[in-house]
Amino acid sequence: SELLFGPLQMTLIMVYVGLTKFMTHTGLIIMASFVGDAAAAVVGLHYGRHRYKVTFGGEKSVEGSIGCGLFTMIGIFCYCYMCSIEMLQMRPLLAIGITSAVVEATALKNWDNVFLCIAMELMSLHLPKLI
Repeated sequence: SELLFGPLQMTLIMVYVGLTKFMTHTGLIIMASFVGDAAAAVVGLHYGRHRYKVTFGGEKSVEGSIGCGLFTMIGIFCYCYMCSIEMLQMRPLLAIGITSAVVEATALKNWDNVFLCIAMELMSLHLPKLI
């Protein structure tokens, strides 16, 4: 059931992004958060030395959460470049990276994809204020 839950969430979110946020900063930010989420698992598994437990979230690592933030920022940069959309300034890029790291670090088990999507959607509402 766990192997079905994550891909199902991601598929539904990708359909939402494709239908409502195609070729926008918001869509790119949400899709980049999936890159960060996947990287968090890999970085945490291979380099995670400082582990902590999240209530209803299992065990995570500080390194994995930092990896989520960094790879979300890298994903935004790559997606903006590939889609020929204006690159975000450093300040909003850092704000999004830090937010994705915190959300991933505190999310309930198996719900981090949904929480990341919601958080990135809310962050994109405030992009004009951050620029």
